[in-house]
Amino acid sequence: MNKNNMGQAALYLSLTVVLAACGGGGGSGGKDQSGGGTIELDTGGYADRAASMTELSHVDSAAALYADVTNASDLIWEVEDRIESWGQPEVNGNVFTLTCENGSGKVVVTIESDNVNDKEHWQFTNCEVLTPNYGRVLLNGTYQYVNVLAAESAVSENWIGYEAFAISGTFLGTGEALKLQGREDRDERNSAEGYKLTSRIKALEFMQGDRYVAISDAVFDFAIDEEAESYTLTAKLIGSAINGYVNLSTPERVNTPFVEPPCSDAGVVRMEGEGYAEVRYGTSTGTGDAVVVEVNGSPLKVFATCAEVDPDFNF
Repeated sequence: MNKNNMGQAALYLSLTVVLAACGGGGGSGGKDQSGGGTIELDTGGYADRAASMTELSHVDSAAALYADVTNASDLIWEVEDRIESWGQPEVNGNVFTLTCENGSGKVVVTIESDNVNDKEHWQFTNCEVLTPNYGRVLLNGTYQYVNVLAAESAVSENWIGYEAFAISGTFLGTGEALKLQGREDRDERNSAEGYKLTSRIKALEFMQGDRYVAISDAVFDFAIDEEAESYTLTAKLIGSAINGYVNLSTPERVNTPFVEPPCSDAGVVRMEGEGYAEVRYGTSTGTGDAVVVEVNGSPLKVFATCAEVDPDFNF
């Protein structure tokens, strides 16, 4: 399962920037019922109420929500890495069966791939896996990965694909229940002008015990050329850590030149609901500062230079 997780990784990175910088509010209410994925695990009704985050005290809650998001991505990557370290599977045509670490569980992988395209279906049955940061986890359910070449020419390539999750289980160290379900679709293009990615998530949910986080209606547009990387983002971020949801958007595209240390020179990221927060970069601050964080139009934090910003914020 050595996968290109660029889509999810880029989306989570953009959330890091926003959530580490400030608290924000929600937007329009209601559960996501649009095609391609639905919010189903939200027993706390978080998708139906806007989170109120208009004060500095709400930063901790936003950071906790981000931690829950990274738990979802990090856990899957750790499971993938661990399985890759196991011995040779039992092979029957294009079906590969591996015995899990508890001896009684198994993973059955059906692969329909060639030298270019990759299509995989993973079935976990009572499968125990030891992960570096989450200890032993017991997994049931399915994981699917598809990455195919849709078009190519002498100077360009277009790859499309998706990752889909329908996994449940237990964190054995704590006894907490685990659920991960949803899908992320992506469209990647390489050309002489650079690299472009569009990642879409209708609904992606993660539960660890009573902690819940979800992303819905997300569209992440990411680009790289010789001089900079940039992105736009719209998403509804839902979670128990903020007792509701926030809507994310980028009224102005965030642009980060390839300089050291990294420093975005333009762009606005907005979190909107009962009040709103904005993270403004470079020329978009209107003040000459490197980064300005505003809540309801009033400055919350001001960084004159990028050197003043905690490097973990990835500004």
